[in-house]
Amino acid sequence: MRIEIIVLLIFFATINAQEHADTTKVRKSEIDTTVVYTAVDSAIYDVENRNMFLFGNADIKYKTMRLRSAFVRMNLDSTLLEASGIPDSTGNKITGAPILNDGGEEYHGFKLAYNFKTQKGRITQATTQMENAFYYGDRVKKVDKDVLFVYKGRYTTCDAEEPHFYIEGRKMKIIVNDKVIARPVVLYIADVPVFALPFGVFPNKSGRRSGFIPPVWGQTYNTGFYFKRFGYYWAMSDYADFATTFDWYTRGGWQVSSDFRYALRYKFNGAIGFAFANFYSGEEGDPDKTSSKEWRLNIIHSQNIDPTSRISANVNISTNNYFRATGTTVRDVLQQTLISNVSYSKTIESINGSISINASRVQNLNTGTVDEVLPEISFSLPQVFPFAGGVYGVTDGKWHQRLSFGYSSRFVNKRSTAMTKQFSYGMAHNLSVNFAPTIRYFNVTPFFTYYENWYDRRTIKFYNPETKQVETKIQKGFFQARYFKFGVSVSTKLYGIWQPEIFGISGFRHTLMPSVSLVYQPDFSSPFWKNYGSYVDSTGQIVKYSYFENSIFGGAPIGKLQSLNVGIGNIFEMKTTSSDSAGQPKKYQLLNLNLSFSYNFVDPNKKLSPLFVTARTTIAGIDIFSSSTFDFYKFNSTELLIREGKIARLTNFSLAFSFTFSGRKKQETERMQGIEGTGAEFFKNYEPFKPSFEFGWNFSFGFDFSLSRITPYQTIKSANLRFTFGFDVTKNWRIMGSGSYDPIRKEIVVPSISIYRDLHCWEANFEWRPVGYARGFDLEIRVKAPQLHDLKIVKRKSNIGR
Repeated sequence: MRIEIIVLLIFFATINAQEHADTTKVRKSEIDTTVVYTAVDSAIYDVENRNMFLFGNADIKYKTMRLRSAFVRMNLDSTLLEASGIPDSTGNKITGAPILNDGGEEYHGFKLAYNFKTQKGRITQATTQMENAFYYGDRVKKVDKDVLFVYKGRYTTCDAEEPHFYIEGRKMKIIVNDKVIARPVVLYIADVPVFALPFGVFPNKSGRRSGFIPPVWGQTYNTGFYFKRFGYYWAMSDYADFATTFDWYTRGGWQVSSDFRYALRYKFNGAIGFAFANFYSGEEGDPDKTSSKEWRLNIIHSQNIDPTSRISANVNISTNNYFRATGTTVRDVLQQTLISNVSYSKTIESINGSISINASRVQNLNTGTVDEVLPEISFSLPQVFPFAGGVYGVTDGKWHQRLSFGYSSRFVNKRSTAMTKQFSYGMAHNLSVNFAPTIRYFNVTPFFTYYENWYDRRTIKFYNPETKQVETKIQKGFFQARYFKFGVSVSTKLYGIWQPEIFGISGFRHTLMPSVSLVYQPDFSSPFWKNYGSYVDSTGQIVKYSYFENSIFGGAPIGKLQSLNVGIGNIFEMKTTSSDSAGQPKKYQLLNLNLSFSYNFVDPNKKLSPLFVTARTTIAGIDIFSSSTFDFYKFNSTELLIREGKIARLTNFSLAFSFTFSGRKKQETERMQGIEGTGAEFFKNYEPFKPSFEFGWNFSFGFDFSLSRITPYQTIKSANLRFTFGFDVTKNWRIMGSGSYDPIRKEIVVPSISIYRDLHCWEANFEWRPVGYARGFDLEIRVKAPQLHDLKIVKRKSNIGR
C-alpha cells in the first residue's frame, strides 16, 4: 500500500509536546519549510529520536532538492538524511540506488548522506552530469553549494555506458558551472593510459572562461619539432577578453603572440592581434648562421555610430616572410597577399546623398611591393528633381518636373612602392542631367554627362635630337581634364504570345526589348580643349599624347564620336498547366538572349563595332551561360566581310555551365518519391527489406571553356572541369571529394578526397591530396565536445615540407 504524508514542522512539535509535556521541552527542528515525501512500502516514525524511515521507492522533495532511493533515514534534529539501495532477491545486485537532484544537478551513487541545513553531502561510488559532461568518483563530498571534492574522479564528455575516453584525477575539485581542478591527471582512451600531467584544469561549462591554454606540438621541415600555443586566456569581462601564447621551435626560434577582443552588442566589436617571432640557425661565429625577425599586426573593428553612419576596419600587416616562417598549414604557406581597409560611410538623408572615406593597403608578400590609398573620399548625389517640389520620380505633370540631375566626386591619394614612393593624387567630378518623358509606348531619355578631373601635375613629352629619345618632364600646378557627351535613348517592349494547349503547355511568350541611343562626343584631342600635347618624332611625324595618360583617373578620350548604339533583349518563357489540386500554373524562363553593337558615323577606319552576344538558360537544373564576340571586318583590315558573302567572324567565345544534385534515402517504411537538386527531379525505386539507414549524397559539376582568336591562324583555348561530391556510406561514415581537370593541358588540378568518421564522442577527418603542389594529407582526430576542442591528434604532411 502506498503511503503519502506531508510532514510539517508544526506537526512534529505538536506530537512531541503532547506525549512528553511533563518531562521534556519541545525541540525545534532546523527544517524551515515543508518536506513532501512518499514511499511505496512503508514509513516508520521514531518519535522519541525524531527519526523517520522510508522503505520502497522513497521520494523526498525539499525546496529545490529531490531524492529517490529504495531506503531513506531522515533525522529532523540533525537535519541529516541517509539513503542507500537494497539487495535484490538474488542478493548479488543492488537496486534502488540513491538519485539526488539538487538545483538541477543530478547525482547517482551507492550510498548517500545529505544535510538539509548546510546543503552538504557525501556520495559513495557517485556519478553526475553537468553541462553535457559526466563525472564519476569513488567518493564525492559536497562541501559547499557549488563545490565538490572527488576521490579517484573521472571526467568525460562521452555518454556511453563504458566511456570511450576519460580524464582521471586521484584528487579532483569540481566548482559547479566553472571548472574542474585535478591532480595528477591521466588521459585514458579505451581504458588505456596515453598521456599524463601533474595537474589539469578543465571547464565544465560552455562559454568563455579564464585559464591556461593547452599547448600543441608537432614538426615542420624547416623549424623541426615545435611546442606551440602555450599561454593564458583571460576573460576580462562580458565585453572583452585577452589571450597571449608562446611558441618554441627546436631548430632555433620562438614566437610570442597576443590577441585582444572586444564587443558591445548592437554597438561595436573588434579585435587587435600582434605577434613577434625570432628565428635563427647555427651558432655564434658560424659563417652560415642565419637570423630573421618576423611580425604581424591585425586590427578588426566594426561600429554603427548611428543609423546613418558606420565605420569598419580590417588591417593586416606583416613582414613578407612571416607566414612562410610560422605557418603549419598549406593555406598559411601559400599566402601571397595581405589586404587592409579602413572606411567610414555616412548617408545624408535630407538630400538622398552619401559620403565615404576609405584608406586601403595591398601588400604583395612575394615581391614586397605595397600599394596604398591614403585616403579616398567619395560623395554621391544619385538623382535630384529640382523642379518637382521635393517629389522624386515624377511620372506626369509638366515637362520641367521630369528634369533631374546627379552628381558624384572622388578624391584619391595613392602611392605604389613598385614605381615611386611619392604620393600622387587627383579629384574626379561627374555631373549627369536627364530628362525622361514618355511618348505613348516609348521611353525617351535625353541625357548629358560632364566629366572633369583635377590634378596637381601633368606630363610634358618632347623629342630630344641629341639623345634621339622621347623624353618627359613633370610640370606642377593645377590642371584640369574636361570632357563630356550627350545624346538621347529610346526603348520599348513588345510581346508575342502563342497558346498551343498541347502536351500540358498552355502558352509561350516572347518579350522583345529593343533600345536605340544616339551619342555625340567632340574630339577632345584638339588644341582647343587643352587635354593633349604633341611633338615631332625622328621621322617628322606629329605624335599626339595625353597630358594625363599616367594619372589616377586618366585623361580625356581621343577621337570624335557620333554613334548609334543598338541593343536587343529577348526573353523566352513557357507556362504549363498544373496537375496539383491548387490549380496554379507553372512558369519557366527558357532563354535570355541579348545582342548589342554600335555604329560610329565619323570613325575614319571601322565605323561598325563588334557584335556582343550573351545567352543564359537553365535546363533540368543545369545553369548555362555563354558570351560571344563577332567582328564584321576582315582581320587587320577595314573591309567588311559581307563583301565576301560572310557576315562576321568569331573572335571570342566563352561557355560555362554547372549543376548540383542531392538526395537522401528515407526509412524503409517510406518510398522515395523524388529528390530535388536545383530544379531537377530524379526518381529511384526503393528496395524494401534492407537495413534502414539514411543515405545522403550530393554531387556538383561545372565546366568552363574560353576561346580567343588573336589572328585567323592563332587561337588560345582554356578549359576546366570541376567537381565536388559527397555521400554517406553509413550513418557514421561520409566520403567527400573535389578537384578539377584541364582537358587542354590534360592536367588534374588540386584534387582532394576527404573521409569523415563519427566516433560517437570523437570524430575523425582525413584529407588526401594525391597530386599537385600541395600534395600530401591531413589527419585530425578530435573530441566533439566544444569544451574539449583542444583535445585532438593532428598529423599533416605535404609536398612543401609541412
